[in-house]
Amino acid sequence: IRTLDIGGDKSLPYINIAKEDNPFLGIRGIRFSLQEQTLFIEQLLAIFMAHNQKNIKIMFQMVSTVEEFTQAKKIAQTVAKENHIDITHIQFGIMLEVPCVIFALKEFDQIVDFYSIGTNDLTQYLFAIERTHPTLTADATSAMIFSALKQIRETTTKPISICGELAGVEEATEKLIEMGYSTLSVSAKLIPSLKEKIRNV
Repeated sequence: IRTLDIGGDKSLPYINIAKEDNPFLGIRGIRFSLQEQTLFIEQLLAIFMAHNQKNIKIMFQMVSTVEEFTQAKKIAQTVAKENHIDITHIQFGIMLEVPCVIFALKEFDQIVDFYSIGTNDLTQYLFAIERTHPTLTADATSAMIFSALKQIRETTTKPISICGELAGVEEATEKLIEMGYSTLSVSAKLIPSLKEKIRNV
């Protein structure tokens, strides 16, 4: 379950975010949640009340520092304690989409339970090209992207998956599998063709 992921190109009609010159580099994901903690707390409580002792994963968005994750998890633990809810069956992880996290994976490995690589935003920030830009585009299958993914896979010891458009690109499937990625998050319509591709890798 992702915590609230708004900002940049994502918006909600009932939430007002101050206009920013560079919204993709501003109040997004966990930054918004830590700034607007009332809404964050309400969402966490709703997840805890609904999970019914099932094993679930909660993922924080746009985390760029160990401190952001630590603060977010501490808030979650406080919400659970105050409401007498057992969350020992819940794992906490991050969407790995900010490049600086790649250089701090050993530190993150000590505190997170899992990662999901957000390839859309990771590509955007690696190339410094806004993904909604009308004329500029970044090559999602660039060798530089795969180099970053290879470094991530070889550094972390925690469970990791691929999310975003790259996960659904058939020509990238073999490379991802060879690197050691075994979990791909794609839209339902792509599952049959990807399964067939994987069977033949």
